[in-house]
Amino acid sequence: MQTIKGIYRNGHIELSETPKEIKEARVIVTFLKTNGEASNETGGETSSQSFAEAAAHLIGSVKSGVGDLSTNKEYLEGFGRD
Repeated sequence: MQTIKGIYRNGHIELSETPKEIKEARVIVTFLKTNGEASNETGGETSSQSFAEAAAHLIGSVKSGVGDLSTNKEYLEGFGRD
């Protein structure tokens, strides 16, 4: 399986590179949200958001049942030492 970036424009998908060693294959196309921003010359979307801003809605979304391990002194014992 390979992943290749591309851009959908005027009814066609333009890939940023040629797939290696693939003559024919089934594909799944996922349209990413563009927020109305222009594409750069490599076909990727430009953004002024940081990763932390883009992923802010994910903070606290996973409940593992484990508390904050950084507050557990035994867990951090020896951390960063060889």
